[in-house]
Amino acid sequence: MISCQRHTRGFTLVELLSVILIIGILVAIFIAVVGRARESSKRAQCGSNLRQVSVAMLLHANDNNGYLPSIVGNTTPINTGRTWARALIDQGFISKSQCFACPADEASIDLAPKSNTLPCSFAPAYPAMTTASSLLKARKLLTVNNPSRVYMLVEWAGRYTDSAPGGAYWHSVDEGYATASDLISNTTTALNSTRHPGGSRHFAFMDGHVGYLDLATAQVQAPSSTWNGY
Repeated sequence: MISCQRHTRGFTLVELLSVILIIGILVAIFIAVVGRARESSKRAQCGSNLRQVSVAMLLHANDNNGYLPSIVGNTTPINTGRTWARALIDQGFISKSQCFACPADEASIDLAPKSNTLPCSFAPAYPAMTTASSLLKARKLLTVNNPSRVYMLVEWAGRYTDSAPGGAYWHSVDEGYATASDLISNTTTALNSTRHPGGSRHFAFMDGHVGYLDLATAQVQAPSSTWNGY
């Protein structure tokens, strides 16, 4: 009787390494796709939050003889002793403080509760949100020229606003507001002040709409028209 012996051929080392390499590439692609989807979701929610805040600002103006809340509020009867964000909450124009935070701004969200402050990822545009005579006074919406082109609020990560009346200032750039020079003159600061790729950020305009601009586009906007409105 003749017995036949079967020989099974296994994978070579090269073949195994090739399979592992292919799997690694697929995993890397998957992680990148998931990361982009997560960033896209956070960006969309960030824009939605800022949109809610900008609408609340317009509602505030409607109920306060056309006046927006002042940046600080130390001397104005509109929101005396309160930041603009606290004024919106206390007067019922915003029901959830989470609306003031961008989901991508994890530092603001994580650190604010520990320091007894509200998370806030948005800063008032200066001087558009003030009167020509004083930083502390509220601006009347009707005095804004071309409101659809003038910034009201600028996305600025890592900011906090006091959780109770009395503490008036923010804890970040320029005592609580963003200026054209913050974006134009200091690219490092501009890049570090947003959690979106390449320094891109959301802007709320005086008519309530929200736009998403990359840093290069924001830097070439004429300060006299987009940051001022007088």
